[in-house]
Amino acid sequence: MNEAQTLGAVTFLRQESFLSPVECDEIIDSFRYLVANPPSCAGCGSGLRSQPNRTEIEGRLWGRGQLKSMSNRLGAIRQGALEELQSFFGEAGLHVEFTLLTEMRQGDAHPLHADNERRAEDGRWIPNHTPWRAFASMVYLNTSGVDYTGGVLRFPSLGKEVVPQAGDLVGFGCGHEHEHEVTPIADGRRYSISIWLTRDPKRAERWK
Repeated sequence: MNEAQTLGAVTFLRQESFLSPVECDEIIDSFRYLVANPPSCAGCGSGLRSQPNRTEIEGRLWGRGQLKSMSNRLGAIRQGALEELQSFFGEAGLHVEFTLLTEMRQGDAHPLHADNERRAEDGRWIPNHTPWRAFASMVYLNTSGVDYTGGVLRFPSLGKEVVPQAGDLVGFGCGHEHEHEVTPIADGRRYSISIWLTRDPKRAERWK
């Protein structure tokens, strides 16, 4: 089911059951396997980043080693998210720009930000380091309040929040109209797939 959350002209997409519970569990298992068995290849090291309370894996690494079969599945998820956002926002010709799988642990959070803009010292919104990003989408792999505490996606200026549910897809624009944050993880581990879209074909993610 697609649910349009709207305040004035600002809208974001929430689609329930974009992935099945089995698919979510399998991707989490694959994530853990890849962390424990990182691929040894040129450039692979920079695609797996571990911090005290967060681990990130670039989607392109799924095509390496024993997880090669997962590349097709993740590719299908990317394509599905792309098609859903193109349809919902009425924009043809978008491209997947970057795919990132993330495990957030206790104490981790995302401060308030927009994905293609930042506030200048005088308060104006100006382009940030990724101005080519047009839309962001999140695919949640487990559930807040069940598998972990916290990790809620909030849009303070819209007065809206999204409590992650396993399998749900959320999509929104990357401009300041969708300034957002993720509340701290109090306990447990939060797993998600982030997929950014661009209008610039030159910025399309190289997948294979």
